[in-house]
Amino acid sequence: MTADDKYCAKILSFISSKGLKQHVLDPTRYNPDNILDLCLSNTSIISDVKVGELFSDHRLLTITLSISIKRQVVTRSVLNFKKADYTAINYYLSNINWNYILSSAGATMMYDTFLQILMNLINIFVPTIVIKPLVRRHGIAIMKLQKSKLKIRRLEGNSLAYKEASNMLKKELLLKDQCNTEKCLVNGSSNDFYRFINKRMHVTEDVGLLVNKNRNIIDDYEKAEIFSSTFAEVFTVDNGIFPIMNENVRTNLSDMVFEPYMVERELSMLKSRCNTSPDDVPAIFLKRLCTSIALPLSIIFNASMRSGDVPMLWKEAIVKPLYKKGGRTDPCNYRPISLTSSVSKTMERLIRRNIVSYLNKHSLLHDSQFGFRNNRSTESQLLEYNRKRSLYIE
Repeated sequence: MTADDKYCAKILSFISSKGLKQHVLDPTRYNPDNILDLCLSNTSIISDVKVGELFSDHRLLTITLSISIKRQVVTRSVLNFKKADYTAINYYLSNINWNYILSSAGATMMYDTFLQILMNLINIFVPTIVIKPLVRRHGIAIMKLQKSKLKIRRLEGNSLAYKEASNMLKKELLLKDQCNTEKCLVNGSSNDFYRFINKRMHVTEDVGLLVNKNRNIIDDYEKAEIFSSTFAEVFTVDNGIFPIMNENVRTNLSDMVFEPYMVERELSMLKSRCNTSPDDVPAIFLKRLCTSIALPLSIIFNASMRSGDVPMLWKEAIVKPLYKKGGRTDPCNYRPISLTSSVSKTMERLIRRNIVSYLNKHSLLHDSQFGFRNNRSTESQLLEYNRKRSLYIE
């Protein structure tokens, strides 16, 4: 076998190096007779190849595979936190002597004990549901069209009747999708509307093939390692050096106290989401138990602040790669999203609230600081900038 140009030579070299066999032996295009459509394999998966009737300017290939398909319905069980018995859980938690249980241990041991109690209650009072693969159910009219189209395809192939059946089925599917869209947007609630828009604006897809150093990566473990090294390259490691402050502050923020009512307020403001976190405790579970767990969490928060002992689960995160732009095979075109514990984020918000209150009380932030401040935004910054610029111009 020889090749006439460099492109054909590359194809021929690839076929030879992979040990591929060409199964199409009859011409697929006539006048002149040429085999332009190929069927290549290097295993015994190809059982038979037939060159059929004319399809456009090529002949139709019918390829029979020697495999048996066993359809398995893959199901998974998940905890249904929305249907948990929160009355029983709150009753159980409210009868625990937290001051005694969490009295003689560090913050890490305290949180482990607290988490173990929650896990036991989850196993008892949170039901599980079985999630099956989503199967789209259509109406009787669409199902009849699907069967008719398949029957015509088997008897007549790519005939005019088959094309007409395909067009009719396509129109019915588009009409049904349009009706569902109008029903959701017009007759649905505001939550249905935003859920519909978000599904179409933010498409969540699994990470497919990655290319690293001219090597195709399909294994999930290797993908995780590549993302880890890629994200680590742009990660800034704290050098432990504090910036020099020339101005002395007369007052200092010497201590923070986490009262149970403060913890309860922050927990009640969590979104009712069954989010994933390193400690396997979703936000909806904490929110529904905000009153019962406010005391033990306040004890843990105060112990952690006094000793500097941070539970290990608060330092861990589930990192999810999120596609930005460019080629999807390049790991550099993804950015990391860290899913951390909702409990640790609750303590962070309490600390932030104290720090911001201290800074505002003593006027330690410059008035030109707009970022990360309440009641200030990019728009207000631009308005202030334009105001000052107009003053200088005048």
